[in-house]
Amino acid sequence: MEKECYIECEVRKGFFSDELMVRFKILDHDGRESFVHAFVSESVVIREPESGGRGKLKATCIASEGDNVSVVLPQPTMESGPCVIIPAQYVTC
Repeated sequence: MEKECYIECEVRKGFFSDELMVRFKILDHDGRESFVHAFVSESVVIREPESGGRGKLKATCIASEGDNVSVVLPQPTMESGPCVIIPAQYVTC
C-alpha cells in the first residue's frame, strides 16, 4: 500500500539554507500523541504562506489501520528514513 501522503506540521528554518525543521504529532510506544521534530530538505515540505508557520511534510504511507497511519519519513541523505505511526486526522493521502 505504498503511496505518497502529507503530514500536517509546523515549519521553521533549519541550520542550513535548504533545510527546514518540522514538528508534528505521532503516537508514542504507549499509544499517546506526542510531538517530534525532524530536520528535512525544504523540497519535501509544502509551506502554506498565510498559515503562520504551518505546512505539510511529504512522506510515504505504508499501512493504515483504524485511526492510525504508518508512514516512512523522508531523509536528506536517503530516499526513506524512520517509520512512525501518526493519527489519521493529521495525514492526507
